[in-house]
Amino acid sequence: MGVFINNFVKQFKRIIMRKFIILATLLVFSLFSFNTNAQSTNQITLTIGTVQATPGQLVSIPVIVDGANTAAKAFSIAELYFHHTSGITKTGTGTGFSDYHPLTNPADWLGNMQYGPNTIINTWLEGNFNDIVFPNGSVLFKINVIYNGPGAVQFTWGTTAPTESFIENQANNLTTFTGGPVVVNFVNGGIVPAGPTLAAPTLSLPANNATNVSINPTLEWNAVTGATGYVLQVSTDNTFATTVVNQSVTGTTYNVSGLSYNTVYYWRVKATDGTNESDWSSVWSFTTEQQATTNQITLTIGTVQATPGQLVSIPVIVDGANTAAKAFSIAELYFHHTSGITKTGTGTGFSDYHPLTNPADWLGNMQYGPNTIINTWLEGNFNDIVFPNGSVLFKINVIYNGPGAVQFTWGTTAPTESFIENQANNLTTFTGGPVVVNFVNGGIVPAGPTLAAPTLSLPANNATNVSINPTLEWNAVTGATGYVLQVSTDNTFATTVVNQSVTGTTYNVSGLNYNATYYWRVKATDGTNESDWSVVWSFTTMMQPLTAVVLSAPADGANNVTLTPTLEWQSVATATGYEVQVSTSNTFTTTVYSGTTTNLTQALSGLNYNTTYYWRVRALRGSEEGPWSAVWSFTTMMQPLTAVSLYMPLDGATNVSLTPTLEWQSVATATGYEVQVSTSNTFTTTVYSGTTTNLTQALSGLNYNTTYYWRVRALRGSEQGPWSAVWSFTTIQQPLTAVVLSAPANGANNVTLTPTLEWQSVATATGYEVQVSTSNTFTTTVYSGTTTNLTQALSGLNYNTTYYWRVRALRGSEEGPWSAVWSFTTMMQPLTAVSLYMPLDGATNVSLTPTLEWQSVATATGYEVQVSTSNTFTTTVYSGTTTNLTQALSGLNYNTTYYWRVRALRGSEQGPWSAVWSFTTELPNLTSVILTSPANNATNISINPTLQWQSVATATGYEVQVSTSNTFTTTVFSGTTANLYHTLSGLNYSTTYFWRVRALRGTEQGPWSAVWSFTTIQQQTTAAPTQASFITFSQVTPNSMKVTWLNGNGVGRLLLVADENLNPAQWNAILNALNANVATYSGVNGNWNNKVAVTAAGKTAYVIGRTLGTVRSVDVTGLTPGTTYYFHVAEYNGSNPAVYNVNQASLNPRSKATLLGVVTPVAVAATNVTTNSFFANWTLASNEYDYFEADLNGEIVDVGAFPTANGFAFGFSADPNTTYEYKIRTVYNNNTSSWSNVRIVNTYPLNVVTGPETGCQYMPNVFTVNLNNVTIDWVAEDADEVYDWDNSLTASWETAGTYDVTANITDSYGNTGSHTVSITINPAPVVSCPNSFSVCVDADLINLNQLQGATPAGGIFIGDGVDDNGNFDPAVAGVGTHTIIYAYQNAQTGCDNYCEFEITVNPLPVVTAPNDMSVCANAAQFNLSGGLPAGGTYYLNGVAITSFNPSNMNPGVYEIEYRYTNTNGCTNSDYFTITVNPLPEITVNGFEVCISATPFQLNVATPAGGTYSGPGVTNNTFNPAVAGLGNHVITYVYTDANGCTNSAQFTITVVPTPVVTVPNDMIVCIDANPITLSGATPAGGVYSGNGVVNGVFYPAQAGVGNHTITYTYQSVGCTASGTFTISVKPLPEITFPTYQPVCVLDNPFALTATPAGGTFTGNGVVNGIFNPSIAGAGTHTITYTYTDQFGCTNSAQFNIVVTPATVITQHPSDVQVFAGQNATFTVVAQNATSYQWQVSVNNGPWTNISGATNATLTLNNVTTTMNGNRYRVVVSGCGSVTSNIAILNVEQPLVVPSVQASNINWLSWGRTNINMNWTNGNGTGRIVAAVEDVTFPAWTPTQNYSYAAVANSNFASAAFVDQTLGVKIVFAGNGNGVNVTGLTRNTNYAFHVFEYNQTSAGILYNTTSTTNNPRSRKTSLKEGEFNNDNRYVDAPFALSTVSPNPASDNIYFNIEAYEAASFRLELVNTLGEVVFATNFNLSEGSWPMNIPTMDATGRLADGTYMLRLVSNGYVQTQKVVVIK
Repeated sequence: MGVFINNFVKQFKRIIMRKFIILATLLVFSLFSFNTNAQSTNQITLTIGTVQATPGQLVSIPVIVDGANTAAKAFSIAELYFHHTSGITKTGTGTGFSDYHPLTNPADWLGNMQYGPNTIINTWLEGNFNDIVFPNGSVLFKINVIYNGPGAVQFTWGTTAPTESFIENQANNLTTFTGGPVVVNFVNGGIVPAGPTLAAPTLSLPANNATNVSINPTLEWNAVTGATGYVLQVSTDNTFATTVVNQSVTGTTYNVSGLSYNTVYYWRVKATDGTNESDWSSVWSFTTEQQATTNQITLTIGTVQATPGQLVSIPVIVDGANTAAKAFSIAELYFHHTSGITKTGTGTGFSDYHPLTNPADWLGNMQYGPNTIINTWLEGNFNDIVFPNGSVLFKINVIYNGPGAVQFTWGTTAPTESFIENQANNLTTFTGGPVVVNFVNGGIVPAGPTLAAPTLSLPANNATNVSINPTLEWNAVTGATGYVLQVSTDNTFATTVVNQSVTGTTYNVSGLNYNATYYWRVKATDGTNESDWSVVWSFTTMMQPLTAVVLSAPADGANNVTLTPTLEWQSVATATGYEVQVSTSNTFTTTVYSGTTTNLTQALSGLNYNTTYYWRVRALRGSEEGPWSAVWSFTTMMQPLTAVSLYMPLDGATNVSLTPTLEWQSVATATGYEVQVSTSNTFTTTVYSGTTTNLTQALSGLNYNTTYYWRVRALRGSEQGPWSAVWSFTTIQQPLTAVVLSAPANGANNVTLTPTLEWQSVATATGYEVQVSTSNTFTTTVYSGTTTNLTQALSGLNYNTTYYWRVRALRGSEEGPWSAVWSFTTMMQPLTAVSLYMPLDGATNVSLTPTLEWQSVATATGYEVQVSTSNTFTTTVYSGTTTNLTQALSGLNYNTTYYWRVRALRGSEQGPWSAVWSFTTELPNLTSVILTSPANNATNISINPTLQWQSVATATGYEVQVSTSNTFTTTVFSGTTANLYHTLSGLNYSTTYFWRVRALRGTEQGPWSAVWSFTTIQQQTTAAPTQASFITFSQVTPNSMKVTWLNGNGVGRLLLVADENLNPAQWNAILNALNANVATYSGVNGNWNNKVAVTAAGKTAYVIGRTLGTVRSVDVTGLTPGTTYYFHVAEYNGSNPAVYNVNQASLNPRSKATLLGVVTPVAVAATNVTTNSFFANWTLASNEYDYFEADLNGEIVDVGAFPTANGFAFGFSADPNTTYEYKIRTVYNNNTSSWSNVRIVNTYPLNVVTGPETGCQYMPNVFTVNLNNVTIDWVAEDADEVYDWDNSLTASWETAGTYDVTANITDSYGNTGSHTVSITINPAPVVSCPNSFSVCVDADLINLNQLQGATPAGGIFIGDGVDDNGNFDPAVAGVGTHTIIYAYQNAQTGCDNYCEFEITVNPLPVVTAPNDMSVCANAAQFNLSGGLPAGGTYYLNGVAITSFNPSNMNPGVYEIEYRYTNTNGCTNSDYFTITVNPLPEITVNGFEVCISATPFQLNVATPAGGTYSGPGVTNNTFNPAVAGLGNHVITYVYTDANGCTNSAQFTITVVPTPVVTVPNDMIVCIDANPITLSGATPAGGVYSGNGVVNGVFYPAQAGVGNHTITYTYQSVGCTASGTFTISVKPLPEITFPTYQPVCVLDNPFALTATPAGGTFTGNGVVNGIFNPSIAGAGTHTITYTYTDQFGCTNSAQFNIVVTPATVITQHPSDVQVFAGQNATFTVVAQNATSYQWQVSVNNGPWTNISGATNATLTLNNVTTTMNGNRYRVVVSGCGSVTSNIAILNVEQPLVVPSVQASNINWLSWGRTNINMNWTNGNGTGRIVAAVEDVTFPAWTPTQNYSYAAVANSNFASAAFVDQTLGVKIVFAGNGNGVNVTGLTRNTNYAFHVFEYNQTSAGILYNTTSTTNNPRSRKTSLKEGEFNNDNRYVDAPFALSTVSPNPASDNIYFNIEAYEAASFRLELVNTLGEVVFATNFNLSEGSWPMNIPTMDATGRLADGTYMLRLVSNGYVQTQKVVVIK
């Protein structure tokens, strides 16, 4: 939709401006059509009717519904929006709609005629039409407007915003108005004028932008109805500033002569009727022909004369082709023609072909199109023909029908198709090159009638006010014997009012209609021939006489009419205006109002209250006056009541009694008052509502502390005045009540030490006082304070203590009664967490029967213990309880970590768990190893055997010894490994070897295994054979395959298979493990079930086949589908023992997967769906297929195998609008897969895409896909604007022509297809506008339809201030110049265009009213002045006034209008206010004051600032002593800011001075809680003194000593006081001795402190005795509490430190050093006072090391003899503990490897990887460094730095170890190969292998270079394109063709090496398998090569092969055929 809004804006100046353009994407409409056709079963149509009208006519436009005649098609309406163009005046909302359908209630319709300048809205509030059935043609309602003219007024369905739907469809699946089972159509309409206007001509010839036009052209245009002549202008300037021709013309053609060659001319025409002129036509242009030269050829269509019925031959003539240099070619000659002929048949339609052209070579078609003829010369080329000038190529034969000229023009079938093909002699185009071809049009002109057409004379053309019985006259025609007269209301004379033969030249017509336009014409006859018709003239009959006006409103005799009524009356036909008179006399001797209007209403103002007025109206038409209407009368309303002024209580008053009396001031003429009182200022509910005749109202039953709102209004009979202002007052507060306590519950137990007290709220309380005490009398309090909350949090309470509490409410200084007293008891002191003791957390090597120990918890009665192997204790090894502080465990496992925790118990109470500690049990002793292979005493063992054994629990490695002696005095091999096997190499033949193994765990050694022996095989006399190679696979099925290879030179071979991928070392170990007796494998036959297992190095393979001689394949069966198998062929010589080749070879080993079975395809969405075909599509996740079959609706079809980019496809023919289901299956090796999924395809119906066949320039056209559940991608050919949504497309074109619209459709199944339709776009009409003019901004509406010059007639006006009826409203438009658009639609094509003119709106005069003013209510009357400009009039409530009297006005603000009219009659107003201020309202209350009070200023009255007077008052100061005791009346006078004065009185009571008493003296401790002071009288005084704050005495703040407290009482200015004493006592002072730290194991001891007699508390304290073992290790705070004789209590604390038992937290660890270094052992212990290190040599006894008494033991310059020494330390303190054992390991020093790695070898490489290996040096490991370069840089590894963490074989993601040199580590370990990936194609990489030795002391690298280390390699280049000589463009070599080919014995070919390089040569079979390969190096040059195709074993089978040569990333191939 937004696209068309943009188009609307963008083309505003170029296309028709209509409001409904924004709806074009939603609605397809036809202007001025009224469609009431019968509905189809699924359509509802809402139509805006179209009616005819004349200007000034009241028009009712019906809104009609069709198709809603069944309940199934009911619908809902929300808001109906109607957009309209200008040319109407909209009536009021009430009268604007009428004739509502009787099935709908008129009261439910809500219409708004003025919803917008160009919008009307009507809303049906009920909305839902579900239960209403409307007969077809039902009128929902009518829209009533006054038609102003002159053109058409268009009404269109619309919305307020493009996204707002104006129809809501709710029921019966009417989901949207554009879809669902019911379609709602919307037809537009409006008003069309009753008569035509003069239109602008339409140009016809030459065609616009025509070229090669004669310099003497004939210009033609279409006749305009009513025109008597035309004005023609021709210019070389498209602005026509100068003209070549400016000529008046009577006909519709004009011959121009003498134009310039090759010049562009512009021309236009306008029509005239002798009085008026039309707008100019559109401007057209043409370009004249080029001047004839020797390089011009002209093809001319001849022009001939003819009479109707004559056979005419029109020649086609050639000039200028009279030399060979100007020969030309013809393809297809197209001739367009106008109407007026009958075309003959194709054979007879052409004749007189030129004798130089063979008639048989011409192919003509007369019926090529309705207006097109084609003739084709098949020979085409005229190069060898010379035509004399004027040669006729052929003639076109047609029958002339007349009556006018028939034009023949050269044409084409399409704008881009040239109809002349110029081929020879540089005749490159027919418009350019050295030869120019000109084309001259022609045709048939009538020979002309013998009789002249008559000339009409009377009535004059376009005459108006003609009699309805006129006499028509015309001039006589020479030779005529009679005439034929036609009169019609249609200028085409389709129907006639008169069709009469007449002998004379006059005719009297009678009975014509009033105010109707008639057209007439005459033709002459002589009895045989007839002349042409005369020019058509028109006349308009007279208007019907005016009738009396019928009045409408106010009703005759109406009462209580407003002072500003609107008079209304019914329209009188043809009236152009109305005269209105209003008077207080029914004789109208004087008038209140007299004026004219063009409306049907007249608004009045300035009427008087309660007055009878008489009024009448008569119609006007120009100066004609109709009869007066009947006289009607009405009486105006009485003067309205004014608002009441409230008096008491004052607004916002507080503390008001519950029984107040409301008071207010009187209102003039009121007979009573209505009073309302409410607790809501909206008065939705009322406390009181009633009426009274008094000025007061007493109230009762009000609520405490409630705000009430009240208002009053005056009554006069049933009349109600406006409500007064709303005032409010608030009643007194309710007394406080006792508080209700909530929590803790009364008597609650086990309450926390920090409880929160809770209670319920008391109404109006502002706070609460809370007291808490250990006594229910509250003599002392634990807490006393106030809060505004309903809770009070407590803290510092004691365990297991009962507390009492109470609360009372506060409101300011007011105290409520205390609540009931509640109590609660606090909780017991909780258990604490247990502290664990032994074993220490993290202890290792713990016994399997340990005892757990922990420290005690005070008050605990027992302990719960849990032990688990999980630190979450989800399962437990032990769980139980004990009353001890220990728990013995048993049954634990070796080398297991256990977690344990303990918690204290007290009865059923459980304390928190302790921290979780762990310990690990001791390791078990290592056991003997059990040997497994070779078997003990085995013979015939390979000299490279693999030794195997079983694992030993907890072993970390194994030591292996092999010897030729069973005592192992010497060893062949001795070493360690972490594996369960070890492969030996290099053993001697026929030798017996002994071997044994023992387990290792760190430095711990297990016992040796039993000693086993084996004897190696005898040395073979025959050599090992060459290995088989190039394994290939064929006949692969899900369960079998044929394995084929190239034999080596052995006598036989074994085929081995593994079900996992083995590396070369593992295959080598397995082949070494093959039994030397080949007969062991005699039972294998290729079947998996008969295989023989061979196990070595922890891996297993199987011998599955055996061949002898030249046999080189095995059929392998019994395999599992979809499984990969790994095959290896082992050649051997001999048989027992056999000698096997245990190495790998090319493509040996190799893997292959069995098939999964025939794979089922997946059917996917269909494509290319049409009405009669579609393509089925599917995919297959396999390359294994022969063809496919489809099941189409139950019929199985062979669909072959046609691959596509995304799978496979097959096209099916189909029927339209039919559902098809298809599924696919695969056929392969005569097997079929299961069927695929089913796909559903719906072919399209024949009408799949519908849309208009024609349209208009710039206008939207809607196309719809008639399918559900589809998505559409639309393509509109050359469309300028498009918008698509759902199933529809809206498109518009700016150029007339024919275009294709294609819908690309995707349905809900994902199927895709398309359908194309065409549309022809018609041009827009030519439109002209009225002249511009100006008005004032406040002028009345101007009916633009009545302006002259808007042509063609029947258009609409649009612009600022223009309403839907064509009325221009200057006020709406605003001051300034406004561009108005006149838009017109061609009724025949439905196409629109527009023009523009301007209306200037002049501003109103600037008026300034006097300044606002204010006066008091009793001020004198005064005159009004000061308005500018002077000379205006003042108005109050519409009544003119000259003065203002405040005393006659109620207080308030009055708005005065100052109105001024300037010299041009424009009127404007400004306003000011006069505020009448009321007298000030004074509020004052009396009070009491003490007689002894000092004199004081009075300030009790409000508002402040007035003057007080009375007894004891001087200068506003009151002196009680002067006034004396008693009551004194005081007067207060106040003048407000407005100068208004008022007064009030109040009473001051003078009372005696009061007497004060105080409470007794008291004693308190300094730490006592604050004391709220009370007991003094009178209450309400103030306590002061040291420590007193706000009536509370704070002992701590006052300090120790005696404090005098003063109580002061003030009463109304008097002060009295008294004193009393509070003695504050200090707390007792406590001292105690200093306690030294004690051990946790020490005995208990007694505690002392002074003064004696107090109590000790704390951990480990019982009855004043401290027990360290109970207290536990740590610092313990002991509290001593003492109370003196005053009840003052103090306490003091001291600490006792209990040291824990000595524990080791970090045991010494094993130390590994090199000989000559120092070794250090360290122990970390807690609470240690001494250390003693001990040593055990060779597991001997422990001895103390002299002087080793520190936590660290350092052994200097250790030797290897100390290797294995054991060390421990005894730590003493609070007890003693011995550490774990630590072992000293002494190694030899770390050295650099002496032998560097060498011989880097490239195993394979590709574009992104290089696979390499090398020969290891003698290091323990090695790293491989790599760089992206041809040479390795000067980089060496950093000594003692391990690169293992950064090694990454993916070069791209590996980290740089040297950013500058670009070095990365791609390998680190003890292997001898790596596959480096992540490389860049065609790039050099250099590698360097560095050997290293690594021990715990560090890592040292050999940084030297050796043979082929470092070495570089370039990655492969992606294969490129071949050039013509079959070699890669960028390859550095070429592979020649093979000779001979086919080859038999040898394949011969040459290699051209353009540079020295390494090559790999491969021969590949059709399965892609390499059957031959070799590697070699060549230097630059040509090298002959050959490959033998056969040898003793028969290498190659017959067939086709690919010879492939690879070097440095480049590849060359040649195809080879082998026939042996």
